[in-house]
Amino acid sequence: MASDKGGDAGAGRGALGGLLRAYRERALLTQEQLADRAGVSVRTIRDLERGRIQRPLPATVRLLADALGIPEQQRALPTTADRAPAASPPLCHLPMDVGGFTGRAECLARLDGLLPAPATPGRVVPGRVRW
Repeated sequence: MASDKGGDAGAGRGALGGLLRAYRERALLTQEQLADRAGVSVRTIRDLERGRIQRPLPATVRLLADALGIPEQQRALPTTADRAPAASPPLCHLPMDVGGFTGRAECLARLDGLLPAPATPGRVVPGRVRW
């Protein structure tokens, strides 16, 4: 089992992760003990403390706050309006000149002319096939 006091554990830790770890250490709990009390996985605790989870579910935060005995007045959960908006994907535009995609009827007709003539389809007559 990896120690939760590794050298890189604090690298990239978000504000919530640092706060969670401070409350956990103040309560003298290991990540495993907190996970058992809160009813969440140890991995969730680790990912939160390391900042890998940036937007935990409000229910998870409530479970952790209950397990840590944090008073209701100190549980200021960020609302959706407080969170940074998700980055929207960049818009894609077609190039202004799309001549390379249109006006190919003449080329297609020439290519069709190079193809061998299609074979005459057969007729189905009961009992025999004619070509």
